[in-house]
Amino acid sequence: MLPAGVAGPLPSCRIASFNSNRSWGVFEDFFANETTPLNGGVTTLYLVQEPPNRIGNTFRDLIVIKAECNADALPGAREWSRAVILAPRAACILSTITKPDVVSVDVGLCDQDGVLEPLRLISFYADKLQDSNIVCRHLAELSGGNCVTVVGGDTNSHSYLWSARSLPTNDIRVARGRPFEEFILQEGFEVFKPPVPTYTSSLGASYIDLLACKRAPDCCFGFAPTCGDHVCLRVTLPCSNRKLASKPASSPKRYPSRTNWETFSETLSRAPIKLGLASTTAELDEMASAISDRLTNAIKRSTPLATRRDQSAGLKKPVWWNKNLDGLRREYNRARKLVRSTNRHRSTGADSTDGREAVRRTKRAYFNGIKQAKLDRLGRELSSMDETGVHRRFKTRTPATATYDKAEILDHFFGLRQQPPALGHGRFNHLSGDYSGNLAALGGPLTDEEVETAGRSLKTRKSCGHDGIFYEHVRYACQKVPWFRDAIGDVFNSILRLTYYPTIYKRSDLCLLFKANGPVALGSCLGKYFELLLKRRLLSALGIPPECVHGYVPHRSTVTAVQSIIDHQQQQDREARAITVTFDVASAFDKIAHSYIVTEITAITGIPQWGALIESYLHGGDVHLDGLKTYRAAGIPQGGIISPVCFCASTWRVGKRIGELRGPFSIRVAIYADDFCIRIVALGLLGLSEGVRQAVDTLSAWTEDADLSIDRQKTEALTDCSLTAELLKDELEGQDTQFVSDSIKGNIKWLGFWLTPSLSWSTHVDYAFGKALRALAIIRRLSGRSWGVSPGVALCAWRTHVVPILLYGIELWGGVASYEWFRKRCSRLEAVFFRSVCGLCRSTPTLFASRCFAMITEPLWLQARVRYADYHLHRSQGALSTRIRATLSKWGIEDCSGREVPRIVDDPHKAQPLHGWHCEMTSGMPPRPNNSAHYFYSDGSVVDRGNVVAKTGTGVVRLVSGHQSGHEGRCYNTGPHANILQCEAVGLWAAMSWALELRMQGDPRKTAYLCCDSQAAIRSVANVLRDSDRASTELTREVAGLIRRWIGQGTDGYQAYLWWVKGHVGHRFNELSDLYAGRAARSVPSTHRREVELPASSG
Repeated sequence: MLPAGVAGPLPSCRIASFNSNRSWGVFEDFFANETTPLNGGVTTLYLVQEPPNRIGNTFRDLIVIKAECNADALPGAREWSRAVILAPRAACILSTITKPDVVSVDVGLCDQDGVLEPLRLISFYADKLQDSNIVCRHLAELSGGNCVTVVGGDTNSHSYLWSARSLPTNDIRVARGRPFEEFILQEGFEVFKPPVPTYTSSLGASYIDLLACKRAPDCCFGFAPTCGDHVCLRVTLPCSNRKLASKPASSPKRYPSRTNWETFSETLSRAPIKLGLASTTAELDEMASAISDRLTNAIKRSTPLATRRDQSAGLKKPVWWNKNLDGLRREYNRARKLVRSTNRHRSTGADSTDGREAVRRTKRAYFNGIKQAKLDRLGRELSSMDETGVHRRFKTRTPATATYDKAEILDHFFGLRQQPPALGHGRFNHLSGDYSGNLAALGGPLTDEEVETAGRSLKTRKSCGHDGIFYEHVRYACQKVPWFRDAIGDVFNSILRLTYYPTIYKRSDLCLLFKANGPVALGSCLGKYFELLLKRRLLSALGIPPECVHGYVPHRSTVTAVQSIIDHQQQQDREARAITVTFDVASAFDKIAHSYIVTEITAITGIPQWGALIESYLHGGDVHLDGLKTYRAAGIPQGGIISPVCFCASTWRVGKRIGELRGPFSIRVAIYADDFCIRIVALGLLGLSEGVRQAVDTLSAWTEDADLSIDRQKTEALTDCSLTAELLKDELEGQDTQFVSDSIKGNIKWLGFWLTPSLSWSTHVDYAFGKALRALAIIRRLSGRSWGVSPGVALCAWRTHVVPILLYGIELWGGVASYEWFRKRCSRLEAVFFRSVCGLCRSTPTLFASRCFAMITEPLWLQARVRYADYHLHRSQGALSTRIRATLSKWGIEDCSGREVPRIVDDPHKAQPLHGWHCEMTSGMPPRPNNSAHYFYSDGSVVDRGNVVAKTGTGVVRLVSGHQSGHEGRCYNTGPHANILQCEAVGLWAAMSWALELRMQGDPRKTAYLCCDSQAAIRSVANVLRDSDRASTELTREVAGLIRRWIGQGTDGYQAYLWWVKGHVGHRFNELSDLYAGRAARSVPSTHRREVELPASSG
C-alpha cells in the first residue's frame, strides 16, 4: 500500500466514499466541486451513504444503483435507501446485488485483449440502533471471490483499524466496531486510516467512516473536505494494463437537416455502380450491402455529427448555479471550519456558541440562495420554452435502468440461439427451376411511378435506423442520383425474382421501452424502403380486407371497430339476450408462428411466391442488444413496415370463420391487431351459451394453429342485464368457457372506449374529462402569474394535447354535445385554462372566462359537434340511423339526402393503367408557353368566412395568343359551403372541361397544361389517376374522369400535365386566376356556377 498522497503508475479508476447526511445541498455541492473527468485518464465511481431521499435513478451523467430499504429501521427511514453507488452511464455493469442498507456492483475492467475482469464496489450504512453483525454478514457474503473489491460506508462505530485516536473499551462505539474488525481481518482488506476525523458535529468529532480495499496492491488513499458533516474518502486503483470497460458505443448522432446536399449528391454520384439482376442469393446480399455502404459513406461525408457536450471537462456545475452562490458557499464553509477548529481546542476553554450561530445563519442563506437560483432558472427556462419543449413535458419519461441482464432479456422475448432456426416450412418446389415466373407473379419489374410514390410516402424528421441512414437521404438519392435509382430497381427486382429478402436488412437492434418493457426493433432504414415497395404490392395481392378487420387497414380505425359493435347492439330485439366479450392474445406479435403467417398469406393471395418471399423476410432475423446477438424464431419484427400487414393477414380468415358461425344466435366480430371483440345475440339463454362456445372454440383453434394463447386474465364480458349474467354463469359453470362468465362486468373498456349495456356514454365521458384534466394540470404547472410559457405556446399545448385527449372517439359519442351538462363541463375546463394562462384569479366567472376563450379558439362542444357531423355525413358509408338523424336535426341539419360521401372504394383488380398524363411538382415555375398546347391557370378563393357559410369561388385563366390581353378567364361560384381544397379541385375540373369544349369546337391542339398552386388538389387527382389510392372524393374522381376522356386510349397523342405553380410570388397568370376567383366568390355578373352540395364534404 502506498502512503496517502503518493500516486501509483497510470491511475485509471478512482472511488470516492462520503455521507451526505440526507442533505440535497451537500450532495449537489459535492458534485458541483467535482472536477474529475469521467471518460479521461481517471474515472470516478461514488459510494454514497444517506443520500437525499429525492434522488432518482439517474443524476447528471451518472446512474444510481440503490440498496434495499431496511424494514427494521425507524419509521422515518423504512422507505429510504441509505446506501447507493453512482457510476458513469457508459460503464459496463456486470451484476448488481442489493441487501438492506448494502449494495454491491461489479463494474467491468478490460485488459488489452478485451477480457473483462470485475471490479466490485460495496456501499453500506450501519444503523447505530441495530446490530452491526447483520451488516457484517451481508458484507462478508458480498465480498467473496477473487476480484478486486472496494468497501466504503458509514459504520457508526470505532476501531483502531480506521481511527487515529483511541476510545475507552467500555464505549458503545468500540463494541459496535468489533464485528467490522473481524470482517476486515478475515477478508484481508487494506484499510485507510485518515489523519483527521471523518465526522464532525456540535457534539464532537469521531472516526466512523470506512474505506477499505482487497486485492488492490499499490492503491493510493486520500481524503477531501465537504460542506457537510462527513469527510470524503478516496482511493485510486492503478491499473497499468486495464481500463474501465464501457457499453458498446452507439452510432454518432447526425441531423439530416444539416446535410450539405451538394456534397451528398457529389459523393454518391462518384464511381457509380452498375448491378443488374442477381442470379444467387449470395450475390443479392452483396448487392444490398454495396448500395447500403455507398449511401452510408455519402451521409458521413455530407452530414456533420451533432454537437456533443465535452465530457473531458468533467462534472460541470448545475445550470442554475451563479456567482452569488459561490460567495455564500465560501462563507458557509468558513463558518463550519471555524466551528471545527473551536471544537478541537475545546479543552482550552474556547466557546463555539457564536460560531454555531454563524453556521446556522450562513447555512440558511446558502440554501435559500440555492432555492432562489433554481426558481429563477425555472422561470427563465419556462419563459423561453417553445412548442417542442412543451411537447416533451407530455411524454412519458422513461426511468433509466441502472442495470439489466441482456441475456435474460433476449432469452425472455426471443430465446438464445447461436444460429438461425431451420426453415420449418421449406422452400417451395417452384424455386428450383426458372426464376422469371416469380418476377411476373409478384407484379413485374419495379416502375418509376412506384419509386416516386414510395418516396413521397417516406416519413421524414424521424430517427435513423441502425445503419445510420435517414429517410431524407433515401428520398434524395432516388430523385437526384440516377445510378442509385437504377440500383434500387435491380435489388428490388432481384428480391422478387429470387423470392429472397437480403440478410443485411433483417438485422434489428433492440430498444427497451418503458411501456410494459416491450421490445421495439430498430431496423435498417434502407431495408424499410424496400419493405414499403413490397407492402404496396402485397396489399394489392391480398385484396380488400374483410369487414371485421380494422387494424392496419386504410380508412379503418378504432372508431370503426367499436362502431361495428355498437351498430350490432342497436339492431338487436328488445326481448333478445346479448353478451359482448373482448379477448386479448398474449404476446401475439412476439410469438406468432412464421409458418402460420406464410400459410395464411399463400391461401389469401393464391400466389405461392408471396408465401416464399414472406417466409424469407421473417426467417433468420438477428436481434442485437449491447453486443449480444440472437435469432428470431417466431413473431414479427416490431417497427417493420410489412410486419403489421403480415400479422393482420393472419387474422382475416379467423374473423370470417367467427362471423360465419351458424346457430340460434346472431354474431358480430371486430378485430383490431391482437384485440378481438365478439358480440352474440340470441333469443334464449341456450342460443347465447351455444354462440359463446362456438366462438371460443374457433378462436382457440386459431391460437393453437398460430402457437398463441388467449390471455384469460384480460378477458372481459358485458351482458345486456344482470339477469342474463347470472343465468349465463350457471349455464357455463364447469365448462371450458367458464372464464367468459367469470369475467362479466358492469362496463368494459375496449380500444380506449368504455362500453355499457344501455349504450350510455356517461362513463366514457367521465373518463375522458379525467384524462383531459390531468393533461391540463401539466399545462398549469408551466404557467404562473409572473412567469411561465407564453400564451401562444400554452394554446398550442391545449390544441395538441388536451383537445385530442378529450375528444378521442367523439365520432361515436358526440351526440352528448346536445346536452347542456356537456357544454357546462367543457366551459369549466376552458375557464380553468384561460384563468391559468391569463393569470386571472379563481373568482373570475366561468361563463366570462369561457366566452373570452371562445374568441381565441373554437369551444370544445362546437368541435365535438363538427367532428361528429362530419364523420356521419361524409365518412360513413351506411345509411344514417334514426338516432343520428335526430341528433343532427337538433343542430340544424334537417335534410341529409344530399350528403357527399368522399370515400369511394373500388375493386383494385379493376384499375386500368393510364398513359399520357404527367405530374410536375418540383420547381414551382410555370411552363414555357407555345402555340401547340393549351395553358390553363386556376385558383380558388374563400372570403367572408362565417361560422356556417362563406363566399367561395374558382377562377380559370386560359392563355390566348391572339387575344388583346393575351388571356381570357372564367369565374365559377362554388356556393356557400365549399372549402378551399374543393375550390381548387373545381378549378381543375373547369380547366379540363374548357379543354374538352375547345376540342369539340375543332381545336387541333392535343396537349393541355393544368397549372394550379395547390399541391393537395394536384395530388388528390394524381392518386386517382394512378389508382394507387383506392379511396377518393366524388369531385376528384370527376376531374380524373375528364382527364381520361381527354387522353382517351392513349393512341391519339393527347397528353395532360398537372403542373404545380408556386402561388402569390408574382406569376402573372396565377395572380389573374386568383383575381377571377375573388370575383366568382362575390358572384359578379356572367359567373358560372359549380356548387358543392350541402352539406359540403371536407374532402
